Amino acid sequence: MTQATTKKARAGSIIQVTRMDGKLIFEVKGAGSLTLDPDRVSAENRSRAMYHGFEQRVRDAGALLRDTDNGKSASPTDKLEAMRRIVDHLVSGATEWAIKATAGGGTDSGLTILALMRVKGWDIDAANAQVEKIALAKGLERKDVLANLAKNPEIIRAVGDIKAERAAKSAVDASDLLDEMGNLEDEDDE
Repeated sequence: MTQATTKKARAGSIIQVTRMDGKLIFEVKGAGSLTLDPDRVSAENRSRAMYHGFEQRVRDAGALLRDTDNGKSASPTDKLEAMRRIVDHLVSGATEWAIKATAGGGTDSGLTILALMRVKGWDIDAANAQVEKIALAKGLERKDVLANLAKNPEIIRAVGDIKAERAAKSAVDASDLLDEMGNLEDEDDE
């Protein structure tokens, strides 16, 4: 039985990583590929990899962007708070690696994140991390950052593309539904 495949590629990167059947497959464009089977790695090195991953995840949260309005770096308190959110999330028992976006203000946060991923070529973790960094740097709520991003023309186009792709995959005929709605209005008038 084959497990789900997950591909991670950074925008402009010649290296692509695929997770398949519990293994990591590293593909280097124009050079070939190699496979890492974690089951064949010693317990000591698996432990090191686990701690390295947690350390990197928490450190990345504290690597906040400079405030573009005043050019100042984020305060140590802001950095600690961003890191605390990640630690709290990880120890909460959550099974998701990334903190999920929360909807609010009429913005479909999940759709905005998907559009941001498409526009910037980021994976979900990178998109969420960038939204968090901007929220902290600007002193905004996450939902406010997403609401503002949702007004960006590139994001608007990407959202439209995503919706169109979803509609194309749907088994429901949108034209028939629209016609049927008109017929229902006619029946109500009678």
